This record gives sequence, structure tokens and C-alpha cells, in this order.
Amino acid sequence: MKYIDIVRKNECKDRFCNLYNESESMLITKNKGFEVLRISMPKGNKGVMPPLADHITEVYYILEGCLSFIYKNQEEFLYKGDTFVLRTYPKAIPYIVHEDLTMILSTNHLEFNKHKEILDLLQEQMDLLENSDLHSRSHCERLEKLLYPVIKYIHLEAYRAENLIYAACYHDVGKIKNGQMNELIDHPSHGAQLVLPYLGEDVAQIILQHHENVDGSGFPNGLQGDEIILEAKILAVVNKYDHLIHDHQLSQIEAIDYLKVNVDKQFDKNAVDVFIQSLGVR
Repeated sequence: MKYIDIVRKNECKDRFCNLYNESESMLITKNKGFEVLRISMPKGNKGVMPPLADHITEVYYILEGCLSFIYKNQEEFLYKGDTFVLRTYPKAIPYIVHEDLTMILSTNHLEFNKHKEILDLLQEQMDLLENSDLHSRSHCERLEKLLYPVIKYIHLEAYRAENLIYAACYHDVGKIKNGQMNELIDHPSHGAQLVLPYLGEDVAQIILQHHENVDGSGFPNGLQGDEIILEAKILAVVNKYDHLIHDHQLSQIEAIDYLKVNVDKQFDKNAVDVFIQSLGVR
């Protein structure tokens, strides 16, 4: 039996990187119901600490950097040497990284392998898609950048913002089925099925609905008006705008004119308005 397990600096049992928010999680050790991780996040990283189920405890110790989070309507700042403990809590807690951050997480919430499997599986699908469509990764990255000003402009709640960003990153993952390009009309349904076990119902619904039109002429379910969730309406606008600019080589003004002409047909008016305003165009 091994009684002492030494892990040197920058060593770990396993690791994974979230390519879209540039965080890295390194598994230091796990044993009989607990895990110890080293987590690194760059300055400017934003996200949420998800709600914790009963009997779950997470203890964070900050090795380097600074972050803040909102708790009971107050912003709390934590610095090198600080510790914070999360216990059973029913709400997501939004955070912001103010300086490059490294922290140790000790928890009885065994999530490392689950999250690694999520990202590995979805990344495998995205790699297959990129092999068939070389523009897919850059398209998803542009969507993410376009969405951040919209999220800020409408003050979208942190957990909904994170779901929208995840949906933007993986909205086309359903274009690959059994290793082959899938039919266009099927890809929202297949993509939603793929992400549901890993990213949850909210992200799956955004992906499922991102090709629905407010007049009911979209796919896959012909939803219309308020049957379509806000995040899907926003993603539909931003997705189309990026395709118009980069695939159809339209100017910004021409792309915006297209969006305006198709208000109340393909696009929700409020979604178009806030997107245009987030671009700084009047």
C-alpha cells in the first residue's frame, strides 16, 4: 500500500483545459469520496460557480491572483492566501477573475472525470466538424466575442450568460453524426441530444431552437414568437450576422440591413435591436 503520494510543482494525475474560457483543471489526488484540484484561470475570466446539492462542500484556497464573486448582493474580493468555503447552496454564484488566478479546490463533489469526459467528447465532435468545415472553430470563437457585449448590454443573469456562451460554442456540434456530415435540418436536434447529458437542458434547448424563426417558418419544430426562448433568439441573430459577414462577404451595414428587413419574420425585433446597439451602431 502506498502511504505517501508526492506530486511535484506543475505535475498532476490528469488535467483538462476548457478551450472557450481558457481555464485549466489539474487533478492532484482523489480517494474515497474526495478530490483535490489545482485550477488556473486567466485575468478577465467570467463565469458562475454552479449550485451545490445537499451534502456537497467545496473548499478553495487562493495560491495566486484575485477574484470576486457576488453573494447576497455584495461583491466579495479574495486574494492570495484567502480561503472560501461553499456548502449546499441553491443558486449559482457569478465570479470575475481580476488577476491571473491559481487556486486549490478540495471537495467531496467528484466532478473531475465527468467534466473531462464532457469536454473530451464534445471536442472530439468539434474536431470532426472542423475536418469537414475548416471555418467552424473560428465561427464559434467569433460568436462568443459578439455575444459578450450583448450579454453585458441586457444584463443577462450569469448562469444564463454561461449557458448562452456554451450553446454558441457547440451550436453546430450536431452537424456530425456517426462520423459524417449530418443533414442541415437535423443538426439542431442532434446537437441538443449530444449536449443534454453533459451541459444540461437549458443549453440543449438553446441549441435545439437556434434555427427557429419567430414567424414559425424555422426548424426543427416550427416554433414561433414567445415559444422560442430569449437566448435562442439572440443566438439566431448573432449566428446569421457572422455568416453574412464571413460567408457572404457582406459589409456590416449590409448585414445589419438584412437583419432589420427580416425582423418579425426570421428574427425577434428586440434581439435584433439589442445586438445592433451592442455593436455601437445606430
